[in-house]
Amino acid sequence: MSLFLVNLYNQDAELRKQEIENRSLTENVTEYINQHYADSLTIDQLAEQFFVSKYHLMHEFSQKTGTSVYRYLMQQRLHAVCELLGRGTVPNEAYLLCGFKDYANFYRAFRSAYGQSPREYARAHRKAAEEPTAPDA
Repeated sequence: MSLFLVNLYNQDAELRKQEIENRSLTENVTEYINQHYADSLTIDQLAEQFFVSKYHLMHEFSQKTGTSVYRYLMQQRLHAVCELLGRGTVPNEAYLLCGFKDYANFYRAFRSAYGQSPREYARAHRKAAEEPTAPDA
């Protein structure tokens, strides 16, 4: 029975590897990050997921995208936070839902990216949504 399970696992891993090889590494990684940005992701985990060394992954990703894997992940998380803030989620909940583990680091990253605090961003977004649109003249 255990031999059967090992063979099944190996077949599944080989199928995943073949599927991954049919697309570029960068496409696969960006898609994976887009789907799993809220998870605790590391370069080592991504490299293992895509059967490459972490150095090859980082080099290939930055060559194709012009940014690092870490920076791309942060951009995706911050974008998701903005969507949640726009829907009325408070910053203290939004950062956790989007994969940030620590509010201070989240706050610094948000302020650096958007030039305002998450609370200011949410307030401005709410205010803009409440303002009546001008009628067409």
